Amino acid sequence: MQAIILLTIGFTALAGLTFASRSTDLLNRNVTEGTRLSYLAGTIQSELLATVNRVSTGALIWEEGRQNLSFANQQFEDDWKTYTAALTADEAEFIEDVLAPGLAGVRSAFIELERLFRNENRTNLSLFVINDLDELVNPFLNALLASSSERQLASARTFAESLKSNNTFLYASLAVIVIGVILAGVIGYMIYRSIVEPIERISSTVHSVTEGDYGVRTELSGSDEFARLGMALDELLQDKVTTLVDAEEENERLNESVLRLLEAVARLSERDLTVTVPVSADVTGPVADAINQMAEETGRVLTRVSRIASQVGASCATVNKKAEIVNATAQAQQLEVERTASQLAGASNTLVNIAKVARACNDSAQLTTETTQAAMSTVHGTLESMNEIREAIQETGKRIKRLGERSQEITAIVDIINTIAERTHVLALNAGMQAAAAGEAGRGFAVVADEVQRLAESSREATAQIASLVKNIQVDTNDTIVTMDRTISQVVEGSRMAESAGQQMTASQNTTASLVRSVGEIAASSEQQARISNELRERASGMLSQTQETSKELVEQLTQTKNLVQYARMLVQSVRVFKLPTQARS
Repeated sequence: MQAIILLTIGFTALAGLTFASRSTDLLNRNVTEGTRLSYLAGTIQSELLATVNRVSTGALIWEEGRQNLSFANQQFEDDWKTYTAALTADEAEFIEDVLAPGLAGVRSAFIELERLFRNENRTNLSLFVINDLDELVNPFLNALLASSSERQLASARTFAESLKSNNTFLYASLAVIVIGVILAGVIGYMIYRSIVEPIERISSTVHSVTEGDYGVRTELSGSDEFARLGMALDELLQDKVTTLVDAEEENERLNESVLRLLEAVARLSERDLTVTVPVSADVTGPVADAINQMAEETGRVLTRVSRIASQVGASCATVNKKAEIVNATAQAQQLEVERTASQLAGASNTLVNIAKVARACNDSAQLTTETTQAAMSTVHGTLESMNEIREAIQETGKRIKRLGERSQEITAIVDIINTIAERTHVLALNAGMQAAAAGEAGRGFAVVADEVQRLAESSREATAQIASLVKNIQVDTNDTIVTMDRTISQVVEGSRMAESAGQQMTASQNTTASLVRSVGEIAASSEQQARISNELRERASGMLSQTQETSKELVEQLTQTKNLVQYARMLVQSVRVFKLPTQARS
């Protein structure tokens, strides 16, 4: 009887174990298939999509992208062959109907990406990522995820059925054990514990994972099916946790890079061109390098503008000093001409008296000779002074023309600054497009792009102000040049009149000598001399008027030169609102 009971217990236990083994094999197959589907999805997400995004944002060079893409393609094909090789005929037919359409899209995506990586065109790559990549890859990924979910549900159903059947066989065994011997009961209980405990651990682990606890593990060990199933589940959970941790660390690094960019852009918006942004290896690296290059080039150009403005100021100061000297010389010349006119008037009166008083003709003629000689010396001095004035004015005109050429150089530099601002504006637009393509992760990057665009607009406004100031300087310079040319013409005319006066003085001196020798012709010669003296007085008056006009023009020139000095100072002050690098400034 005991043998029959033991045989009954054995057959009952054997049937339960056989059913449990079948259920376990089916559950193991479902879990293994779900794991392989997860590997396929992980290969697409972590290898394919990550490589495409890093190449699109510039974090990877084209050569590295091609290598990673080739590796991802090979890995995907190997995983797919491994997965399909383990399928039964019915499962293979089901997979052919569900995953084959999406598989063609994934392979087409690999082929198109290989072509785009060979062409090395990020614009076409970005358009493909935005418009086509999701349509090619997502159907396969969604099918994978759906199949994985179905495998999980099938595993749960298999587990529930296995648990129910095991309980049935357990109760039957317990009924026999109650009738049978204590040994059969102990053996049945041990069999029960060996089956139910691993299943409960797996069930508890799956339940915790569905509630979001990814840190839980089955912690099963051994070589039986339940132990292998538990270890496979633990490995799957560990891979998922590792992927989540890596993604979180990558987001932290990206946030730190974006914060550094925001700080640098804030300093640039405060006109601090000494800022240097650390260049990292993530997506913000090209933007940081572009900001550093823009700040360096802008600082170098503004330093040149400041240096040229200082040179313009120095040249204007020199021109101002020369103009003051010329003005002082003209005033002295005016006094000399006034004295000459006064002397000519005295000579004319003397000649009239000679005509009336013939008795003192010799003395008067001698006095006239001396007076004429003094007047002639004065005229020669006047002529020499006017020549000096003409040379000084010509030198001043050359300096003012050089000043105009300097302002042209400033205009060219301002154009360079404006070009840099335009390129920065284009860079900000491209950065905005990249940020929009990045989605939620590129929101901080979009803020940086907006700050860079506002900085470019501020630079263009500053260059417009500098260009307007330089234009005013050029206009005043041209007016000064015109005034200088007019002054030179007047000085030349004054020199010609002074030379003519000298010739008249010579004629007067000869006439006076003739009076000394020929007293008998004193009356006629005195009348002639009186007329000549009157003409000389008129010419002297004309010279005085010309000298006064020259003095007015020189005063106007001095005013224009002072305006140039003031404009040069304003230009220097406009440039100094920027904080330039110490090395460039020195």
